[in-house]
Amino acid sequence: MTKIFVSLLFLCANISFAAQAVDFNLFYRDAGLFESFDLKDLSVELPLAKPSKVLTQKRNRRYVSLSGYLTLNGSGFMPSGGGYTTIYVSGWVTLWDSSREYTTNSVYIDEPCSFWAKENQYISENVYINKSVPVYKDGKYVGTANIYTSVRVSGWTSSNYINLQGGGYISASAYVDDENK
Repeated sequence: MTKIFVSLLFLCANISFAAQAVDFNLFYRDAGLFESFDLKDLSVELPLAKPSKVLTQKRNRRYVSLSGYLTLNGSGFMPSGGGYTTIYVSGWVTLWDSSREYTTNSVYIDEPCSFWAKENQYISENVYINKSVPVYKDGKYVGTANIYTSVRVSGWTSSNYINLQGGGYISASAYVDDENK
């Protein structure tokens, strides 16, 4: 890598010199001050550097499954007399692997839940979660886990107000950097 850098630096310096020589030749030849200088006499030979092996660092990867319990809550209003409604439900979850070595720390989940509703009706719907979250080991970032799951929420409509609650175990998986292998 150092040889390539030095070769490129040498090449740039020679190109710069050649450009200055062209300016010098044109200016002084046109002024009649330098008759014997010709660009044909200027030659630059550059040795080509041989490509070296690219060193790659082998990364040890490990597949981990993480899980945790998520509780979702949300409330809002529906149109008077009923209709199509969207309520955002949210909650916090921390996912761990079985050895409690890897964690996502606290992750905030905030997802929409849409449905048709009318007054004094029981609502039970799935909330679909699709989220990427960072994974840590000993406080150090080691990868990203993907959460693809659903959690059921339910509740009763009261007049035109709706309160939804629910929860369940969720899981995620990730390939993480593992220094121990």
